[in-house]
Amino acid sequence: MRLLYNASTPQLVRSNALHILGCVRFPYLRLIAYFSPLSQREYSYPLTKEETDKLVVQFGTYVRDEFKSELSSFYSDREIDSILSTLSIINKTEPTVGDIIPELNKASLDAERVLEDLYERSFIGMRNDKGHVFFKYKYLPHHTFGDELKLTQDQKLLVHFIFEQLFREIY
Repeated sequence: MRLLYNASTPQLVRSNALHILGCVRFPYLRLIAYFSPLSQREYSYPLTKEETDKLVVQFGTYVRDEFKSELSSFYSDREIDSILSTLSIINKTEPTVGDIIPELNKASLDAERVLEDLYERSFIGMRNDKGHVFFKYKYLPHHTFGDELKLTQDQKLLVHFIFEQLFREIY
């Protein structure tokens, strides 16, 4: 992939290309969304690290809008904003279920139902006491990398990598 170049060491930087693929995850049609800003202004090729970082920010905005659209059939705008706020807290602190349930309940949401819904949609995962990370990947039928969501008070929660990018740059 001859898109990325590191000026300090004049050679192709494969890790940046893998970073892009890591941001996009499944489905790969999101690559189109990731690179769509390239048609809106002039870029020099190969892309620099700074340019790819700008693309990540714009992709984060796309993911946020896609997320809001997906949830809009089930939640009100106020509830979606509360869920985004909660995801931001999860991203920053990797809290336990017991820490996050009161946050959702304050927003008059059924916390357990919301957490189960977010897990089923692959937006959140969990980290067990051994440090192993589990996400349900809905694009891989009948597959989870680990257990089903356990809503025990001490279970740690984390957000999907795409949301890490979103919250780092936007919120």
